[in-house]
Amino acid sequence: MEIILQNLNTKKLINIIINRYAAVEKTLVGEAIANQYDYQFIDSRLFYQYVGYYYNDYSINQIKQIFTKEKILELINSVKYLNKEQYQESEIRAAQILTNDELYNIINEMIRKIVKNKGFVIVSHDITTLCLPDTEVKIILSADVKTHVVQCIFQPNSQDYTNIFNNILE
Repeated sequence: MEIILQNLNTKKLINIIINRYAAVEKTLVGEAIANQYDYQFIDSRLFYQYVGYYYNDYSINQIKQIFTKEKILELINSVKYLNKEQYQESEIRAAQILTNDELYNIINEMIRKIVKNKGFVIVSHDITTLCLPDTEVKIILSADVKTHVVQCIFQPNSQDYTNIFNNILE
């Protein structure tokens, strides 16, 4: 915490990552830190949801073109304005994208490009080790098992309870 305060108080820009599973309030904490220090906030999950919802045919060239747009963060954040049914569909498709290594790598590369000039708070499930291992500040949040189980069960399309419990036990 001392490193964060030193850098933020001297106005030296850094990136801050907040990591862990669902139901630990990463977004709430990340947005609070970003607002407090006037940093930009990125929820990496929205990249996957955007691609999953709008480009479900997984056209790699289309996705690469979208990621060259100047206002990419505005496009990505548009996922927040989908109705409940559309949002759930984007969640399901986002989970499918994670199995496509090429798309996964394209999205991670885009996130790296966006945050290279520092001044971002990024939240994700696994962004620390896979996408931004050299980030200056890494915050790992946790939740009790009961909270995590409830969150996983109420995820869209979560009917494979054996898989859910195995993931929780990891």
